[in-house]
Amino acid sequence: MPLIDTIPRLGLGLGWHDAAAMTDAISAFTQGGGRLLDTAISYRNHPLIRQALMSARPQEGTFIISKLDRKSMAQRAQRAVENIRRELGVSRIDLMLIHHPYGGHTAADRATWQALVDAKQRGTCRFIGVSNIGITGIKHLASSTGHFPDALEVEYHPWVSREIKELVSWCKRRGIAVIGYGALGGASFGRGYWPPELMQIARSLRKSPEQVVLRCPCALHAAIMPPGMWRL
Repeated sequence: MPLIDTIPRLGLGLGWHDAAAMTDAISAFTQGGGRLLDTAISYRNHPLIRQALMSARPQEGTFIISKLDRKSMAQRAQRAVENIRRELGVSRIDLMLIHHPYGGHTAADRATWQALVDAKQRGTCRFIGVSNIGITGIKHLASSTGHFPDALEVEYHPWVSREIKELVSWCKRRGIAVIGYGALGGASFGRGYWPPELMQIARSLRKSPEQVVLRCPCALHAAIMPPGMWRL
């Protein structure tokens, strides 16, 4: 079944390094029914996540995303994927992304994407994708291998640019799942400051501003990730 139809709709970003906080966050998130956990090589916390999962013992199976950094691209990509799998203690990675491609048209991008295609075919990864890249870059990668990404991760909330909204719509038409980080407004809003219009809507619905904001991407069929450790 395509990832766009099965990916969990709410995720937890795991960009920190405190073991106790990691365990508490994953435990609370999974006990509340959460399944999608998002990390990356650059976060340097795969072993901590493994330990936290062993302690939290989630009832339902988790869905783990990790990402290759630029130091792990091209010829290093295959080994990096295997290292991530071992560090997380899983038989295969649910979704592996290229974190910051060079636009999708370089030799390093093409070699890395081919390595992920090969990893998926070997069964090391269930799904593969990219992050922080546009339509043209995705097309470049697909033309080099014949494989479109299963997923795109990008900053996504009601205040993103028209270009990003068009990108998300294009991905939906192509059957590419979208994971939105910074779902509470990224650097634009949040942490106690919200536009007056949003506050009015929240009061009328008797919901918090955060709940209203998170509902918008959900309605557009994107998986969303508020900032880690944010309490709604």
